Amino acid sequence: MSCQWPKSDCSRRRRRRFQAPDGPTYYLCEEHYAEAKKRLRRKIRKERKKKKVLRQVKTAAQVAAVGAQVATAAGKREAVVKNKDMNALWIGCITVSLSAVAAASPNKVIQGYPRIIDGDSLEINKTSIRLEAIDAPEMRQTCNKRSGTPYACGVESRTQLVNKIDTSSVSCSINRKDRYGRSLGYCWLGRQGQDPADSLNAWMVRSGHALAYRRFSTVFVPQEENARSQQVGIWSGEFLEPWVWRQRYGTGGNGQSSGSSNEPGCDIKGNISSNGEKIYHLPGGRYYDQVKITESKGERWFCSEEDAVSLGWRASRE
Repeated sequence: MSCQWPKSDCSRRRRRRFQAPDGPTYYLCEEHYAEAKKRLRRKIRKERKKKKVLRQVKTAAQVAAVGAQVATAAGKREAVVKNKDMNALWIGCITVSLSAVAAASPNKVIQGYPRIIDGDSLEINKTSIRLEAIDAPEMRQTCNKRSGTPYACGVESRTQLVNKIDTSSVSCSINRKDRYGRSLGYCWLGRQGQDPADSLNAWMVRSGHALAYRRFSTVFVPQEENARSQQVGIWSGEFLEPWVWRQRYGTGGNGQSSGSSNEPGCDIKGNISSNGEKIYHLPGGRYYDQVKITESKGERWFCSEEDAVSLGWRASRE
């Protein structure tokens, strides 16, 4: 009586134990051991091949699913894939997916009622915002009217921005931060706009109370040319460009005006505490006389509280 594979009823015959890889244990007749072992190994190889094919099919289905999701996100209602090469399809899916994500990533939006610092800077919810692509006269800067009479054009620029905003809320689309940590962006009255030409940035240049900051962007050059031709704002007289004025009369390190101990009116002390906190002290304050300014350590004098706040200093609590 011959042994049946893989089961064996050769009870009177000598049987050998065979351990299948990743499988059960068989007891095979001695005379059929070699043949049974070959058959088992063939069966195991077939099963492994079958599992491999199933994994490939599953992977193909996953790739197809990703392709469908990407096509939907990109607004494509029909996706026809002619290339049967799965590697090429996978690379294409990843590329399109990353593009869709980048296109869908919006700028950060800050909305609220602002505190106006100067003609190109404001603060919303304790966030300092610099109006991008424009440069307004500094708070201490003076310009000349057509008659030659000097006037505080920096203060006038800030006043015009205050009057323009009035009691309205402002929405700012923040693109990035500058090297001084200030948020840069375009701001609109009320709800967020889409066109920079309708922004407060553009209005300040168009009304002649700020210049297009050509060093960084030319987006508002048309508005500046229009203001120049109509001789509005600072274009009605003589002035120094804000960046030129800062080079001649000093800066606070980020394009904002600051003073020295020798300048009259610049008597606000900007101190840096032992833990690195920036605090400014007004004349008459509790620690004003005790504070010594060491400019080599980054400490400085300010001509106004607005200058100090715009540079990241806070008022002393004493």
